[in-house]
Amino acid sequence: GSTDSLSTNYGGVCGYQSTTGVGVRGQSTSGYAVYGTTDSVATDHPAIYGYDQQNGAGVEGHSENGTGVYAYCSGTSDCYGAKAIAAGAANRKYGIMATASGGADYNRGVYSYTTSSTNSPDNNYAIYALASNGATASYGVYGRAVGTSTNYGVYGYASGGSTDYAGYFDGDVVVTGALSKGSGSFLIDHPLDPKNEVLRHSFAESPEMLNIYKGNAKTVGKKKTIQMPDWFNALNGKDSSDYSFAVTPLKSFCGGYYVDNSEIASKGRFTVVTEKDCEFSWVVYAVRHDAFALKNPIVVEQSKQDANLGSDCYLSPSAFGAGEEQGCDYQKENQ
Repeated sequence: GSTDSLSTNYGGVCGYQSTTGVGVRGQSTSGYAVYGTTDSVATDHPAIYGYDQQNGAGVEGHSENGTGVYAYCSGTSDCYGAKAIAAGAANRKYGIMATASGGADYNRGVYSYTTSSTNSPDNNYAIYALASNGATASYGVYGRAVGTSTNYGVYGYASGGSTDYAGYFDGDVVVTGALSKGSGSFLIDHPLDPKNEVLRHSFAESPEMLNIYKGNAKTVGKKKTIQMPDWFNALNGKDSSDYSFAVTPLKSFCGGYYVDNSEIASKGRFTVVTEKDCEFSWVVYAVRHDAFALKNPIVVEQSKQDANLGSDCYLSPSAFGAGEEQGCDYQKENQ
C-alpha cells in the first residue's frame, strides 16, 4: 500500500480490529512478515506506527527462539537502535520496562552489550544513564535487589584491561551499611607536585571497631584532666576495659606519670598525673558500642562459604599466583 497524503489520517496500509482479533497480520517463512519504510526526516514519522487506546501494547513482537522485536540503526551520526519515550500525565513513567522469568540458568531483564574496533578512540558504554532535574533527587543508576538468598543491588566486575575498576566514583560516596575491602588508602594530588604526581596513605586497620582521639595538653599543678565530647560514652560504651591510653612527654621530661582512667566510662574524662609540670601528647583508643556496631559486629575469622563469598576460591587469585578462574568473583560470574 502507498499514499502521498500529507494528512496524519491516511496511511498506505491501515488495519482495524475492534475486538480481540488482529488489525494487520503478516507472515513469512524467510523474509519480512511486515516491512515499513519512510523518507520523512521528521523524528515523529516512523515507518511503522502502532497505537493502543487502552492498556495494551502499541507494538508487540513475539519470537519462539529468536528476538521478539529487533531494532537496527546504521546512521553515521547519532543513531539509536531503539528509542522509547514515556510522556503524559501518568504518576510513574518508564521509558523502557523489561522483565525476564523462567530461565533455566539465569534471567536478565535488560542485557546490554557494546563493542568496537580496537583502534576506536571513543569509550564504550554498555549502559549510559543520565538523570536530571528531579524535583527531589536524580539517580543516574538505581539498583535494588530483594529476595531470600544473597542479593546485590549493584554488582560490578572488570577484568582483562590494563587497568580494571569494578567501580569508579567521581564524587562523594556514602555507605550506610558495612564496607569490606582488600585494602584501602587515600589518593590525592601530591602536595609538592599536584599536577604530575599523586600521594597515597594506607588506612589503619584493626580487628576491632576502633575510634582514635588525640591531642596535646600541659599539666598544671602536676595534673591535667581531659574532657571528651558529650557523645563520647554513647558511642564508645561504659566499660573502662574498652579504652586504652598513650601519653608521650613533649620538649622535656615529665618524670614519672600515669593516667587516671577512673572516670572515662562514667563521665568521659581522664586525668594525666605527672611528677612535674610538662607538655605532653595523648591518644585514646576506644571501641565502638553504638547501635549499628552492636548489631553488625566484625567477624574476624569466617569461612568463605559462611560469608557468602564462595568456596575453594580466592578473593585475590593473582596474589597467590593462581589463575583468574580460581577467583571467587569469577566463579560467581560463570557458575
